[in-house]
Amino acid sequence: MNVRRVAQLVQEGVMFKVGRDEYLQDDSIRGYIKFLQDRSTSTVTNHDLNEERARLTHHQANKTEIEEALLNKKVLLKTDVDAEVMGMLGQFRTRLISMPMRVAQVALSAESLHEIEKVCRAEIYAALDELKEGLADYNVKDVGASAQAAAVT
Repeated sequence: MNVRRVAQLVQEGVMFKVGRDEYLQDDSIRGYIKFLQDRSTSTVTNHDLNEERARLTHHQANKTEIEEALLNKKVLLKTDVDAEVMGMLGQFRTRLISMPMRVAQVALSAESLHEIEKVCRAEIYAALDELKEGLADYNVKDVGASAQAAAVT
């Protein structure tokens, strides 16, 4: 702190001067501490408090909106979706893994490649339809139709 600042604090009544370059030490220290404390609490103005209250209200409203959407089943928790998708993919995987055995049984008694191809295609569509039924709850577009179009080409 420089001499000029000390003189300003004396004029503001924060520090107390006794004579030329002489100050009441204890009273000046207490006054300066009080000055610093007042200044630190006054930096949080009503404007800042209003902004903080507005932010808090905004976040509380967002939280309430999300909770309401959860209750009305408009949104789902990520953990629930993950569990459901993993279950559907597990069933789809099981269906695909068992497909060669079913196709092989038909292939042994089939009279033509066309018949084997027809059975393979039917098995693939059945697996895709099963997946599509699981995804229907999530408003996913027709997986089976797009997969059938890709399989035909």
